[in-house]
Amino acid sequence: MIGEGAYGKIFISTVGNINVAVKIISKKGKSNEYLEKFLPRELEAASKLKHENIINVFDVMESKNSVYIVMELAQGGDLLDKITEEGPLSKEEAQKIFKQIVEAVEYMHRQNMAHRDLKLENILLLMQKNELSNTFCGSAVYTAPEILKGEAYDAFKADVWSLGVILYGLVYGALPFQEGSIIQVVQKTISLPQMKVDKDCEELIISMLEPEAAKRANLSDILSSKWFN
Repeated sequence: MIGEGAYGKIFISTVGNINVAVKIISKKGKSNEYLEKFLPRELEAASKLKHENIINVFDVMESKNSVYIVMELAQGGDLLDKITEEGPLSKEEAQKIFKQIVEAVEYMHRQNMAHRDLKLENILLLMQKNELSNTFCGSAVYTAPEILKGEAYDAFKADVWSLGVILYGLVYGALPFQEGSIIQVVQKTISLPQMKVDKDCEELIISMLEPEAAKRANLSDILSSKWFN
């Protein structure tokens, strides 16, 4: 077993001469809401999304008690591991990695799908050239304030907030909020550490971690920002 989440376990297997990852989701003990709403949504996304920065799904099989998702194997670990081991990334590496993430999310949004669970540990690294794949494995520290407050929310804007937390992690080597201080998220605008980070990057992070969803940057704003251009 190479990974385990709230709803499934991931194993390495071999198809022909290719190593693949197999996510096994047990139906036992799962709520009807998950089985009838969230699981079908994940399976639809798995079969529909085709993008160079999103894990490629080869096959989906289902039995009475389990679902098996056969997918591309990412052997480079996840982005949280990379940050933990290496600390803050250089401007060039952060730009390269973050742009790949944003392009994957933009593609999903064009398909009218929000990710809803973007976080460093859900971004997998392929072995070659730090290329990324986005997996569907939400942690409160990545969650937009409007969701934490129980308000009606725009899932696409909530994804942007999560992207802001990810970018913060890439350039500062830490997260802006901790699990025990979630009240910060709903009460105040983000304050940035006194570290040498590109001013354009700081402005981009602030625009993404805007507590008011209506004022928050969108994906077009991100890709056209000074930091990328």
